[in-house]
Formats: sequence, C-alpha cells, structure tokens
Amino acid sequence: MSVIAILFKMKINTTKLRLFLLEHGEEHEPTVDPTLLLHVGDWEEKSVVEKEILRSGEMKSLGFTYGMKMNSDQHKNLKLMLSQVCGVISRKFASPASKLIALTAHVYNKACYVGKFGSWSLKAYRELDTPVNKCLRKITKNMACFPTRLLYMLKKDAGLGMKKISDICMAAKWSELHRAEQADEETKAAGDNLLMRKFRASGAALGRQQGGYNNHRMSKDKGWWADSLVEWLGEMNLGILKGGHNHVGRANEQLMQYPFRAKLTESQMIQLGERSLRVVGDLVSVVDGEFRWLNGVDLGIPWLNDITREIDLPEDAVASRLGQCWVVTSESGVIPQGAIIEFLGKGDGDNCVVREWLPILPYTGESRQQRFIKGEALSRGAGSNQMALWGDIFGKGKLAKRIIMSDFYRVKINEEDEEDPNGNLRVGRFEYGEFEQPTPVRRSASANDAAPWLTEMTSKGAGIGE
Repeated sequence: MSVIAILFKMKINTTKLRLFLLEHGEEHEPTVDPTLLLHVGDWEEKSVVEKEILRSGEMKSLGFTYGMKMNSDQHKNLKLMLSQVCGVISRKFASPASKLIALTAHVYNKACYVGKFGSWSLKAYRELDTPVNKCLRKITKNMACFPTRLLYMLKKDAGLGMKKISDICMAAKWSELHRAEQADEETKAAGDNLLMRKFRASGAALGRQQGGYNNHRMSKDKGWWADSLVEWLGEMNLGILKGGHNHVGRANEQLMQYPFRAKLTESQMIQLGERSLRVVGDLVSVVDGEFRWLNGVDLGIPWLNDITREIDLPEDAVASRLGQCWVVTSESGVIPQGAIIEFLGKGDGDNCVVREWLPILPYTGESRQQRFIKGEALSRGAGSNQMALWGDIFGKGKLAKRIIMSDFYRVKINEEDEEDPNGNLRVGRFEYGEFEQPTPVRRSASANDAAPWLTEMTSKGAGIGE
C-alpha cells in the first residue's frame, strides 16, 4: 500500500485511515492490538508511521456496519431509521398513493440493502415490520386495531396485498445465493461457502461437490448469515437443497442427512457431533481383516449398537474431510510415524493442510488419553498448521488407524503439564480410541450419480446449484 502511494505520488492520511482485522474464528487473543508500519511520505525511516489495527469494535463497509468480536448496532440503527422515516411519511400532507410510493420505492429498498447482509435471526427481521405496519395502517386510513395479517394477505383473499419488509429482505438473500451460483468462480465459491457453513452448523460435513438438504428443523441458529433464510423457508415447509454428487460408495452417506437422520434423536445427534462422527463410514472398523461396526460402548454411546444393527455395513473407504484424525503411517519421515494429525483442508494438487495433536500427561482424572495442540486457540491451527503431501501421511497399505476424539474443550496447564487455574490456556480433546479403517480416499474429479432422494428433489426444482 505504501509503495503504490509513493509511485503514484499520493499521500496516506493516517488521521483518516482506519485499519480493521475482521476474524471469523476463535483467534489467539494478544494483549496488544497488532500494528502496521506505513510509509506516509517517501521510503525514508523518518516517514514511517505505526498504525494500530483494531480487532474489536465496529467496521462500516459499503453501507453495512459489521461487528468485530461483538454484535454491531446495525440492527438497532436500522430499526431506528425505519421508525423515524415511517413516522415522517405518515405525517406528510400527501396522497395515500404518494406515501405508498415513497415507502416501497425508497424505504423498502434502503432497508433491504442493509437487511440482506445481516446475520440476525428471523425474529429480529420480523421486528423491522413493526414501524412499517403502523405506517401502512395510516396510509390505508385504518385504525390502530386493524389486523396486521390483513395488511399482507392477497387481495383475492380480501387482504390489502402489501409486502412485509422482512420477507423482502429474505427474498433478497435467496436471490443473492442464486445469482452467486450463476456468476464467476470466485463469487460462486463465496455463495457455496455460505451454504457449507450452514450445513456444518447443522452437523453435516459435506465434502467437495457433495450434495445435501437442510431445513429449519435440521438446523441450529448460531448467528450465521443463512440462519434467517432457512427459518423463513421453513415457514413455507421448504429448505435449502445443495446440488452435487455422492461420494462413491455408502461409507460417505451423511449421518445428519435424510434418510439416516430420521433414525436419530436430538440428543443422539449432539453426541455424534461431539465425537466428529459425520458419515456412516466413521462408524466402521476392520478387525482381523473383517469389517465390523464400532462398539458404541467404547465410544460412550451404547445406543449406537441398536442403530447400526438395522443398516447395511459398508466396506468402502471414507473420503478425507475437515476434522478427521489419523495416525501417520508413512515412512517418508516428513511427519513422524505415529503422530496424530487432523485434516484442516485441501491445498493445491496433492497437498493437505493438517495439524498435530500431542499427548499430555498426567491425566486429570479421566481414563481416556488427553491430546492437545501446541497453542491456545483452534483457529489457524494455533501455530501447528503444516502442509503435507498425502504420501507423507499414509503409507501404501489399504488400512490406516483412525482416532476418534471428543469435541474441543479448554483447560489451563502449567509447565508440568498439570491442570492449573494460573497456567497457560490450552485446547484439548479426549481420545475415545484407535480403530483400523480403510485408508481414506481423496475426492476424485469423477463421481457417481446423486442419491435417489436427492435426484428426486432436484427434479422438482427444490434446490440451488448444480
């Protein structure tokens, strides 16, 4: 930035320059905000200015205020704006038609632009309707007790045929997703990632190009952008269908997707999620060359045995995905044999992004082994991220050792690796066991057809994407 300014003979105004670090994960919390060095004049040392990068507070970009490490006041400000503007329109000496045009052509569009970027719940969006309801009653010469539903019912059903501003915001979100699917690769990936984030929040760890279905009954509201959209679709008994292919074989059938999901209760789904068990193949082990279901008792979920007893045992390999933990069996030596690595993502070509989990002793009253990463936070691997080739993780054998571990937790550890309230914060997991499974496969470019239920839903035009 400094070089460009110098080349084009521009001067950076540090009093107006605002630098923000917007983080989407659980990042490490430094005691002092990071800084950036700027050359505001030439490249001489005397022109260097150190500018603080804010990691908390609010950031306004293109008309929307984002909250960093906090909820912004954007929703409150939007409600206030609607209340003020609707009040002004109601008091103006103008015809009802003119007032209605001002409301729908200006206020609706202005609120919709902000609303489509919000990550609020549908209930919060419905709160935006309140000042508009009052304004519409006055425009249509109705009393304050006039039923709200009659404002928005269709004219053929004896209503006034108005549109809710919350519904317009949701329709704008839905349109954004569809436009993203038809745009360039970067925009398409952005829309796809918004959906993938919602699927992950609902317990489904979809692999690349894998299709799935999500509705409000299947999802959990966690402050994601798509939460309100899925809830809005749920009011019409609809959901979001992400088009795509199946991974080859039954091992990669999602546990949190239909039809398997129908076999599970809410508490059972939570328990599976806490152990990173996402697909049918996660529940399989190979003992003496024979495929068997994992014993639910070993995993602390004895009810699992009743579930697996009713389904066919897959004998194919799971696809590699975020969150899986494996024992390194390769003899290349790039990663020590026996180390436990977790997949974090896929790099270019044959590269993988992984992090290592380390055993720690003594135990803290638990019979299961504890394992920790090297830092204080999950995001970005806490300094333990590394790139590795597939061949540096797995040997040439057909079987590999899978580690089933608990969900993340935090504990303070001293220099003797003992739990200490005054120690350093560490992120850990408990190990449930080591099981032999077929060596995972990488997602290939070719795939078989989608599942029948998914194909049927897609043919009815229920989804988004190809």
